[in-house]
Amino acid sequence: MIALVPTKATQEAKSRLALPAPLHDDLVTAMREDVLAALRDSPRIDRVVVVDEPGGLNAALRAAAARLAVTDPTSPVVVVPADLAALTTTTLDAALADATTALAPTGLAFVRDAEGTGTSLLVAATPDRLDPRYGPGSAAAHARTATEIDADPRVRRDVDTLADLYTATALGLGPACAGALSAAATTGAR
Repeated sequence: MIALVPTKATQEAKSRLALPAPLHDDLVTAMREDVLAALRDSPRIDRVVVVDEPGGLNAALRAAAARLAVTDPTSPVVVVPADLAALTTTTLDAALADATTALAPTGLAFVRDAEGTGTSLLVAATPDRLDPRYGPGSAAAHARTATEIDADPRVRRDVDTLADLYTATALGLGPACAGALSAAATTGAR
């Protein structure tokens, strides 16, 4: 399985996360590092592709999937946002196992985010089946074409706001995120 991890420039990412600039940048970078580490440690993931999204998230993912359709046309693909601060390899693997089982009817499966309106994971049987519909109401949009699966709260908890960060902290942050927050606390949140 190939994981696509969409990212923005650090300063542009997570604009609703109301933190001072240095801590914001450190936390965005740490979340991305923790997600990439969980993916690298997963026996289900063969390759990780970081996708820059200057032209918009859906367009960037479609372009990446089109490239994969040429180089790896039979590989399953999963989109994993870089802001799943509590994601672990174990919870990721369980969600991917369920998603793989659920792919049969439509070739697509997704995990609804913790709020219930967004999408945390999107899985396609092959790159040409990937049909990203991120943005407001993405869960409802994905539900029209994909099979919904349930997943551990760590997979569903993306971080867009301070409240999300508190919830992710209660679930257990990845080591880079925990380190960034600990360093900020030690230095007085800069």
